[in-house]
Amino acid sequence: MKRVFLAVFVTLAIVFTVWYGYTPVVLEVKTPPKKAAPIVTAATVLEPAKPIPPFALVDTNGRSFNEQSLFGHWSLLFFGYAACPETCPKTLAIINDVWQHMPEAHAHNPIRFLFISLDPKTDTVPKLKEFLGRFNPKFIGLTGDKPSIDNLSKSCSIYAWEDPNSKVIKKIDHSATLILVDPRGRIRALFTPPYLKENLINDLQAIIKN
Repeated sequence: MKRVFLAVFVTLAIVFTVWYGYTPVVLEVKTPPKKAAPIVTAATVLEPAKPIPPFALVDTNGRSFNEQSLFGHWSLLFFGYAACPETCPKTLAIINDVWQHMPEAHAHNPIRFLFISLDPKTDTVPKLKEFLGRFNPKFIGLTGDKPSIDNLSKSCSIYAWEDPNSKVIKKIDHSATLILVDPRGRIRALFTPPYLKENLINDLQAIIKN
């Protein structure tokens, strides 16, 4: 009986070895579908997104604002200053118009607009808040010491140059780029002028929904 059992065991072992040793096993590896790139009209979408380095500023509500404050929200950033004669007021007016037609701007976890002052010595928190309030009281201003703002603007590829020959008002020549930051604190897309409301709405919604 033992011999019979041993013979059966050996036979099964040989069959098992032959079958699994020589028969190819096909494993179906499912690759997750790649997300299609958002269809945009004017935006430059960054792939991969660019992280923003640490910074420390204060917002127009008097609260500290740093790189971690960007987490959990989509944010649209713009660098400018309250005494700007043309570029900043024009851009803010367009953004306010965009905000009125963006459902994401009124959602429970809304996209935010952040205005970062390039003239922190003059743009105090009250002055910056009053300036932005002319366009939209929900817009958030950020200010702080000049080295911190210079470092942040540089990391966002924003240039700013003060004209020493301006006799009437302080004039700072600066980039007019809009910067879209994702909820992980990374630069996801850039917008450059001229700005059209329809293009901004389309691209912001396409990128956020994607």
